[in-house]
This record gives sequence, C-alpha cells and structure tokens, in this order.
Amino acid sequence: MIIEIEYFTVLVAFSKKYKLSEFRKAAKVKKGSYAGDLVDRIHRCLFVNTKDLVGEYEKYYKIEYSDFSMFLFWKYRIDLELAKDLGTSINKKTFVGYGRNTISMIADDTFKRVLENILSELGEKNENPN
Repeated sequence: MIIEIEYFTVLVAFSKKYKLSEFRKAAKVKKGSYAGDLVDRIHRCLFVNTKDLVGEYEKYYKIEYSDFSMFLFWKYRIDLELAKDLGTSINKKTFVGYGRNTISMIADDTFKRVLENILSELGEKNENPN
C-alpha cells in the first residue's frame, strides 16, 4: 500500500521489507540495464529513502505509546482510521515506511506501471495506486 499523506510525504506498507534482488527478480530485469536501474530507483524510493516506522516504534517508542496505531496517530499525524487499520495488520516482518520528497517518483506513470507489476509478482496489493 502506498498513500500520499500530504504533499511530498508518503506512507508505504508491505508484508515485509523486500531486498533489491527480490524486486529485480519480480520485475524480471537484469542489474545494470535501463529497466534494472529503474527498478533500483523504485526500491530505493520505497525501502531505503523511507524511515522504517515499525523498527523505530519497536526500538524507541513501544513503552511511550500504547500500540503501533497510537504511535502513527500521535507521532506522525496519520489519520486515525488508517493508523488503526495498519496497527491491526502489523507483525515483526511488516514494513511500514514514511518518506518525504519521494512523491515525484510516486506520481510518475512509468513508475506506477512498473511498481504495480512488481507488487503483483510479489503478491502484494497496492490498495491506493494514486
């Protein structure tokens, strides 16, 4: 799931944090090719340039907030309903990322098509493709 929270800020949620090699394999591209470079940029945008909120919560805020949903709501001002939905689906492998300045890639049509293909191959649902 990829959601634009506000201008230039996105929230991404996947069943796990995917490795670059998994993204390349799902996209059926070779390292160093034009398509491979595009997949590398998509992976960086989603997993490298975003803050790992589950990890941050577990490491620093688990004691301060009653649960992950409240952490999202109070610390990052995520809509309460969305925060609750994410909170109920979280486990230790889940990746929830928060990033700024990634929206230019998210808004690109080529990015969207490639990402939808990769997510489909990985069995993920992009519930909000914008």
